[in-house]
Amino acid sequence: MVRLFCIIAIFSATDKCRVLWWNATARTLSTVIKQFESVCGRIPTDAEGLRVLYEKPADWPAGQPWTSLIDCMPHDPWGRELRYRTLPGHPDRFGFYSLGKDGVTSSLGNDADDLNSWNTDHPWVSYYEKVERNRRNTRHLWYGLISLAAGTVAFLSFRRATAGVKS
Repeated sequence: MVRLFCIIAIFSATDKCRVLWWNATARTLSTVIKQFESVCGRIPTDAEGLRVLYEKPADWPAGQPWTSLIDCMPHDPWGRELRYRTLPGHPDRFGFYSLGKDGVTSSLGNDADDLNSWNTDHPWVSYYEKVERNRRNTRHLWYGLISLAAGTVAFLSFRRATAGVKS
């Protein structure tokens, strides 16, 4: 069983770390869904979602032993449950997604900040890199302003101290 999903990754890391965490989770969860397909002969339905990986499916044959493939519902890097959907035209025929940093989606996993398993271009990487770059630039701006203020205070203190001294 994959116990990895019981650990909810809530940490104060950069968005880049969250994207790296997502990539590892996506690969693992894809493997688990393919394992479900090899055992059951089908992928989970939209109605079943990811719950079927840890709760017995309604159509499971009576008398046949059943074992969960994961211990609990997988979560995204922000602690929210992942969403599942079937993708008939996709090679895997399924996908899952995160609602992203803002916790909402208007496109079933295709918003700029949504993380999903079916988009091989990974557009969210550039989105979160931009967010991180803006955060870093803001931090540098504050450091610059604080340095400027400290330099101004030091200069004015020096002028005051030397104002009465003649050379």
